[in-house]
Amino acid sequence: MNAPMLEPVRLVVWDLDETFWHGTLSEGGIAYRQDLHDAVIALAKRGIVSAICSKNDEAAVRAELERSGLWDYFVFPSISWDPKGPRLAALVEAVQLRAPTVLFIDDNPHNLAEAQHFVAGIQVAGPEILAGLLENPLLRGKDDAALSRLNQYRLLQRRQARRQRQAAMPRSFCAPAISSWKSISTWRGTWTAPSS
Repeated sequence: MNAPMLEPVRLVVWDLDETFWHGTLSEGGIAYRQDLHDAVIALAKRGIVSAICSKNDEAAVRAELERSGLWDYFVFPSISWDPKGPRLAALVEAVQLRAPTVLFIDDNPHNLAEAQHFVAGIQVAGPEILAGLLENPLLRGKDDAALSRLNQYRLLQRRQARRQRQAAMPRSFCAPAISSWKSISTWRGTWTAPSS
């Protein structure tokens, strides 16, 4: 582990290649780790939610995790080829948690340093934490066999996605109507540009 963990963890953010599984998905093959699959489920039953921050192809990752039955145990997955630091900052903001209650696990020291640069106070660790992950006292959590926290974060994720769609909707939804109105008004000689 690169930095001491000081606060109980409420969210674990997983890198995937060479961390959550062995190998690199985009290079043609991985060895799925059932022990970490089981750890994600065990953490969820403790009220500790999991997310993903991976440089990968989202469709391929989703297919792999759906095939294993684990996709729905992750919230706010951030899967793209963009730098991880800004994406982690956006993820922590989206889940509405304080950074010291978030643990980011990645095999690349550069990614861990970038995480600490962009998200002040985030806890980081390399793969060496994985062997004793469920025994770590800061990952003890609280009994949540009903997965109520996971379900709350799924709901938050759906609400935020809906807000983003609605924010984008007025421009795309209204553009044809405005265009038609402008054409009719121009034909009648009454159109004026809306004021800002």
